[in-house]
Amino acid sequence: MNVLVVAPHGDDEVLGCGGVMHQLAASHAVYVLYMCYGDEGRRGTQVAQQAEMTNACNILKATGWAGLAFPDQRLDTLAISDMANAVANYCEQIGGVSSVFIPSFASLNTDHRLTYEAALVALRRRKCNVYAYHTPQPGGMEWAGLRPNACLVVDISDSFSPKTAAMQCYKSEVENFPGLRSTEAMRSEASVIGLQFGLAPALCESFEVVRRYGF
Repeated sequence: MNVLVVAPHGDDEVLGCGGVMHQLAASHAVYVLYMCYGDEGRRGTQVAQQAEMTNACNILKATGWAGLAFPDQRLDTLAISDMANAVANYCEQIGGVSSVFIPSFASLNTDHRLTYEAALVALRRRKCNVYAYHTPQPGGMEWAGLRPNACLVVDISDSFSPKTAAMQCYKSEVENFPGLRSTEAMRSEASVIGLQFGLAPALCESFEVVRRYGF
């Protein structure tokens, strides 16, 4: 059974669901589709981005990945239908999907919100489970009235080390503490999620259940 993670940018898959990816890879074929790939800006050259994505996916034991040539931080210049068709085509290319992880709409990053919308359009006629992950946002989101409605929690304690190792692959994105993309901040967030769901001292990831078939 195939699992697809749709990531607006390289590192979103790690921050949002890297632990779950590593766990699912033990029994599923896990694929990653990066929406923004190839822009030679602050993320480095296309060759450098390809190496980072390949290394991160290898650490998380993903079966494969693909990158779409959409512009970083400029998805609002594209038609939703074009992005949705690209996601749908990749689903066909890998032989269908049983579960898909997409970025939460509760984000101040336009690329994340548009990826969410495009993925829903692409998946509307596919019988697959859909879950939304969240990534840390500088300054938080609650003040803007955006709060992910997470109702599914997964203990990733045994997969936290691969998650942080995969994050280290993204040299242009990783930060020193107290940066949100530092190992210490990632551990703090995972600990807080565990506390919120009564699973302390477990390290956890949480998700919004967008659509699920059966039990």
